[in-house]
Amino acid sequence: MISTLPANAATYDQVLQRWTKSRKIVDEDGANLEIKAIYYSAEYIEALMQKEAQANLWTENEAENYKYNFLGALRLDEMIPIEIEFINNAPTMFLGPFDIMIKLRIGNKLYKPVDYDKRFNFKFQGKKNGLVYFPRYDEKTGKDLLAGVKTVRLEFSPSISPLTNGTETQFLWDVANDDPSKLYQG
Repeated sequence: MISTLPANAATYDQVLQRWTKSRKIVDEDGANLEIKAIYYSAEYIEALMQKEAQANLWTENEAENYKYNFLGALRLDEMIPIEIEFINNAPTMFLGPFDIMIKLRIGNKLYKPVDYDKRFNFKFQGKKNGLVYFPRYDEKTGKDLLAGVKTVRLEFSPSISPLTNGTETQFLWDVANDDPSKLYQG
């Protein structure tokens, strides 16, 4: 069984939008940079699965197989995946090495990516997107980093683009009720 979300596409879109954050920066000459980040919460993934199943007219078995493969690719059992998209209609961006350009703040600690789409390391203009994986568990204690945490904040270095004018770009999500283990039930 996939979920108890209503079969209304508008409802799916509302859930998807809640976990999608974006910022567009435009300079006086019209050059612009849009940054979008999607936090893959359990709610987001369920809504995405429901929307895909409805759009593709999948049987319950097809939907379950897709979900199983999708969850495996996200590595939710060990990582916190966040999808990043840049649409750069401005000077060329040089983000390499990307792992020093992005951090995830959980509580009062900053975490570097454990893994990320290596295409972010190469200069580009136009659109580029990929997944960035942050640790889900403390390396030393094995404790879930999100246990008891209300919010997480994704932080980009001010040096990602001249358009940021030296200011940090941040996205904040309320993760207090997120429970990825729900995705594996059923």
